[in-house]
Amino acid sequence: MPSFQILYENDHQMRAQALATSLVNDAIADDIDKTPEKVTGLKTLIFWGHGNQVALCNKSGRGIVEIINAWKKLNSDLKTVEIITCNSRHFDEKVKSTKPTKHIKSVLTHLGSEKRINNSIAKVVKRGLKYSLYPSIRKIRVLSMPESARGSYKQHSILYWDPPSTSWCYVTGATEPEMFTTGTNIKYTKKMPPDPLSQWDDARTGDFPTRLAAAKIDFPSADYSDCVAGPLNTLRDVLVEIN
Repeated sequence: MPSFQILYENDHQMRAQALATSLVNDAIADDIDKTPEKVTGLKTLIFWGHGNQVALCNKSGRGIVEIINAWKKLNSDLKTVEIITCNSRHFDEKVKSTKPTKHIKSVLTHLGSEKRINNSIAKVVKRGLKYSLYPSIRKIRVLSMPESARGSYKQHSILYWDPPSTSWCYVTGATEPEMFTTGTNIKYTKKMPPDPLSQWDDARTGDFPTRLAAAKIDFPSADYSDCVAGPLNTLRDVLVEIN
């Protein structure tokens, strides 16, 4: 009678199954397109796959809400949804061609206000549940990766995964180049002697907490305050509630 149902995008199967194992006989992991079924004791759906400002696990925000609703219909105790992905809290307000449509109730609430409407994929899912035509899913809690490790607003984030050590590292940055530079510092050693064409050398070894500690020594001028790493059984600890 697992409490957790993990739904993964097809190329995230290994990490999703590892997460299920870390939850010690209290979780099962299946492809996101699995037909919903009754699972005695199910309380939490976990989504793990690729993410950007308009999609999660290659599904739109509306598509994710439909999946949640289908599982809820068969599992009345389902109370929580968790989103594990890159960029679940981030979006670019200036890129109009890729901006998801804002929910009408959000538009009306902020009408005439200068306050930005956070239209990240996690927020779209939360609003889709909150304002759903189906009362049974309106109060489902949504938890997701933080906007940044220290809580500040950042545009981009990436979640690295290392299969051998089953460890992870979450990196955020105000721009994609900034984010990827910090991530590369963590993933690769410093080239010695220095090379004007590239500052990185071989891939680091060990788990991500070890790599992050080494990066702070190799590249001390870089800002790692928005980086966090740990073993797989700590990943869900960084999730924050979406309101």
